[in-house]
Amino acid sequence: MAAVGRIIDRHAPWLVLQLLWRRPKRDEVLIVGGALVPTRDRTVAAPSKNCRYSTNLQVVIQADTRLVFTVGDPLPDNRNDCIAFHASGAEAACGAAMVVAGGDYQGIGAIIPHHRRRAGQEHLPQWKEERNASHRRV
Repeated sequence: MAAVGRIIDRHAPWLVLQLLWRRPKRDEVLIVGGALVPTRDRTVAAPSKNCRYSTNLQVVIQADTRLVFTVGDPLPDNRNDCIAFHASGAEAACGAAMVVAGGDYQGIGAIIPHHRRRAGQEHLPQWKEERNASHRRV
């Protein structure tokens, strides 16, 4: 419980504490990301590489305001982010809105602004490397 208290104290200013359930507009841009939260509740946790039990939370924010739009249900840490995004209910909450995600969300219909090397390709063109670097900074 002490860890949860510290997490809430630190991040409460950025969280939406009063949830307003609404469907996002079609032209709204949402950003999704996964967060691993250490927990002792083993009903919703799984051991990770560092032998700590943690849960996978999918957090969706609005791109223009940076406010939290929704947080998915907690799932064990051993779930892939693509699976967790769907299974946690975060995907359903996003509706028809445009979703931007990182490279670990391939195949969910989100916009992934990464450029990847193709099979047999040693290097990306310089402009693609620069765009990837810019994306990582954001």
